[in-house]
Amino acid sequence: MRYCISNIAWHPHEDHKIFELMLTNNVNELEIAPGKYVNLLELESDKAVAFKRQVNALGINIASLQSILFNTKNLFLFQSNESRSQLFDHMRRIIDYANIFGAHNIVFGSPTNRLIGNQDYQSCESI
Repeated sequence: MRYCISNIAWHPHEDHKIFELMLTNNVNELEIAPGKYVNLLELESDKAVAFKRQVNALGINIASLQSILFNTKNLFLFQSNESRSQLFDHMRRIIDYANIFGAHNIVFGSPTNRLIGNQDYQSCESI
């Protein structure tokens, strides 16, 4: 069985301590909130590569990304065409980040960004 731990439970300055604890307990998969290390509104590939190298050198793999819409504004799936277009542009950056980090999974929790508002379910289904 493989175990994975999420970094939303600690601050980046605690990474080294937590990574040691992970490895001591045979946990070598990490789920990250990428916004803790890079700007989600820009593609900071050099920072992403540096972080990936740091954790990979320890024997830890980045398994997935989460909190991918944290601190973003107006990125709603069902609100408007403009908002949806901005969400899709953001998601393209997240997919690029996932590729750089080597993550094979992206968690799209973000319940607020999926609210349908006053639209009917069938309209949202077609979107």
